[in-house]
Amino acid sequence: MANRTLWTLLLTLAALQCSCAAPMSPKMQLSMEIFGEFMDMMVAILEEAADQLQRIIDDAENILPDQPESHLLTKFKEFVNLANSMDIDDSFEMTELIESLDILEVLDSDCSSNDISSEVDQMFMRIVEEHGGEDLEQSVANIINKKMGIIIEKMDAYISTWPEHRRARKSDFINMFNDIKNEKDAFEKLDKWVDFDLIYM
Repeated sequence: MANRTLWTLLLTLAALQCSCAAPMSPKMQLSMEIFGEFMDMMVAILEEAADQLQRIIDDAENILPDQPESHLLTKFKEFVNLANSMDIDDSFEMTELIESLDILEVLDSDCSSNDISSEVDQMFMRIVEEHGGEDLEQSVANIINKKMGIIIEKMDAYISTWPEHRRARKSDFINMFNDIKNEKDAFEKLDKWVDFDLIYM
């Protein structure tokens, strides 16, 4: 569940790199607009993850007020603090945030995991399990669908300006784009986009 959220954030970062690699030409405006949408997508996903993790933190602090602080709870707090204060123009801060993303894998664990040995961490994991990862996954899917819809509309509009001979020459590119457009699963759609190289537009 939550691993799809973690993977999505990493895929989004990869997609941002692909967008930046597009050549500076008449396609530049489209490339920059797509880059902007992916940046918005990444920020929205991080904000949603931070919001849902904060709910877990709030519950844990109410339920475990007299316990030594859970190591996992500390990691959750670190992620939320980084996400809430992130400066997307600061490469150091973004690197720190990316390195903290592995905490989202905890949402797919359970309190019997061998990696969760302390009693207070096991108690914390019971709270995590009560929240589950389904809400976060669905929220992330909604964000992806919204942003990918905008990106696909922009790409459709751009391709519609191509003359027939260019469409014929770029048929493989168009087929790949149509495959992305017709994909129903939000996470698969993003995964396919990452493999879709805009340099061949």
